This record gives sequence, C-alpha cells and structure tokens, in this order.
Amino acid sequence: MDLEFIARNVELSERDRTLARKKFVRLTNYFNAVQKSRLTVSQEKHRVAVEAFIHGKDFEVAAKAETPDWSSSLQEVVSKLEEQARRHKQKLTRPK
Repeated sequence: MDLEFIARNVELSERDRTLARKKFVRLTNYFNAVQKSRLTVSQEKHRVAVEAFIHGKDFEVAAKAETPDWSSSLQEVVSKLEEQARRHKQKLTRPK
C-alpha cells in the first residue's frame, strides 16, 4: 500500500513514517484494490491530530484522532479504520 504523508506544523522523521507504514500493513487484509491512501498529521499547541483516508475500487474510509501523543493518535486512527473495514467487508460477504 502506497502511503502519502502530509505534515502540517510538525516534522515527521523517517522513524515516524516507518511506524505508520507498519501500522497500515494490518489494513491490507481488508483492502485488496487500494487506489489512494493519505495520512495527514498536524500539531496545534499540545494536540497532535492524525487523519487518514483510504480510497479503493468500491470503498472509501476515513478516520481522525486527536491526542497529545503522535503514536497514540496513529494507533487510534488505525483502529478506527480497521473497524470500518471489518464492517464493510462483512456487508459484502454476508449472505442475502
């Protein structure tokens, strides 16, 4: 999954980018045809906001989290995306 990073008022190190890529690898189990994925990180005073957007062939999921810590914001966003993806996949595979 190719991940686009956008940083606003914060500098993302290579270690942070690697951590985000590792977390997003978990989502590849749910999405097979990802066309675009974007991670936006912004910092205002003591809050770090992380927004994620994944666009695929027949789906779009987005999530946002704001916490004082970058890694906990990232973890929260990935958990939200994973839950949305799980619900979407269950809808597709549920017998009618």
